[in-house]
Amino acid sequence: MGVGSNDCWQATKARRVNSPLSLSLSQDAGGSRRINYDGLNNVISTLQDVRFVDYGVGVGATKRRLFDFTKSERAASMWALERGVGGCKWVKWGRNEAGNAALRGELVRDDMGGVVLASGILTTGEEPTETAEGGGEMGEGGGEGETQEGRGRGLDLGAFGGFIIRCIGDGSTFTFLVRTTTGGEFTQEFKTTAARESSGKYKPKVKMKWLTLNLSFENFKDAEGKRMGKDDARDVSQIGFSFGGRASDSPGWSRGSFYLSVSYIKVYKSAVEPEIIYVSDGRLPQEVTQDMVNEELEQIVAKDGGGGSLFDEAEEGATARESRREMYWKYRGEQSLVNSGLAYSIVRVLGYDEARRPGPTERLVCRLGGGGIGKVTRKDVAEVCYRALAEPRATNKVFYTTREETGELQIGKEDNDVFEEF
Repeated sequence: MGVGSNDCWQATKARRVNSPLSLSLSQDAGGSRRINYDGLNNVISTLQDVRFVDYGVGVGATKRRLFDFTKSERAASMWALERGVGGCKWVKWGRNEAGNAALRGELVRDDMGGVVLASGILTTGEEPTETAEGGGEMGEGGGEGETQEGRGRGLDLGAFGGFIIRCIGDGSTFTFLVRTTTGGEFTQEFKTTAARESSGKYKPKVKMKWLTLNLSFENFKDAEGKRMGKDDARDVSQIGFSFGGRASDSPGWSRGSFYLSVSYIKVYKSAVEPEIIYVSDGRLPQEVTQDMVNEELEQIVAKDGGGGSLFDEAEEGATARESRREMYWKYRGEQSLVNSGLAYSIVRVLGYDEARRPGPTERLVCRLGGGGIGKVTRKDVAEVCYRALAEPRATNKVFYTTREETGELQIGKEDNDVFEEF
């Protein structure tokens, strides 16, 4: 059993409400998706609306526009295919019939090196046209993404926390890249969503879904695994998309083809403290890769090369199946929150044991890794949520909570730092 099997705790801090903590507990039989995914997305949408009302437009806006391909014919012309064209039967970039910018093509074979599409150099100082979001086109500088005068550097996006991309694709995995004037290149993968509906005469009919992706700066890494830092965000010279050309990048029905349509690219402002806290499943491993997500079975499988289950194979029946679905949808909920543009904390809990009484030498802790964790009480989880709401170290973190033995008397101590590891 997971986190109470059917429990979903959500703690949110609404900026326009005096109460610092709103805690809700929902219970439902067999409603893993309804609670942990659909319900959470409703909460996310509400908080996003609150942020817009709070900050309004102008310099205080929570989002700024870089490129709006739908509204500007010029925006798509500022991008160009950079390399990999020789490995494609064909490849195209430009506005489609819907007015969005689209990257599409077909590789000769899986190992041809892929395609890279990059924006023009983002270093001129042209002033943007003011928009409802207060941002304007920043594809050529301006607004809060101004160039740094006298230093020949790129756009200064240091006040922002990541990118928002509105896109639709054929189920392929793409990479978004960020380059700096000093030669740095940082990347982050994202997967588009599509389902095969039927087989056509020459190619399958695929139903694609629009996504609003939020790619945090801190999740971008360079080739050596170094994360993108504030100094890098203050020196952005180019952004772009790439399709890697690996067999795993394309869905099985694509036959080496790829399609990505983009409506707009924006940046969102950073928040110091978490705005929403989501209690998730402690059975989830510290890192979940795409090959571990089995969408057909609605399960997270082990990364052992054989796609084995993370569960005891002796666990069968309706309860076990629902427990596995719950973990899957909790993970999907996590991803929605990570991609929301909101400042978050995700607290993974292995399970609840209300009968357990903490020993006098035990203390409550939060860990970034999930090894050696045990069950806790709901009071413990409530304490972690409350503390996280005012803790910058917990912002945009996924962590586990447990109790550990210290060997020292903890009774009477008031300064236990549950986020000491952070």
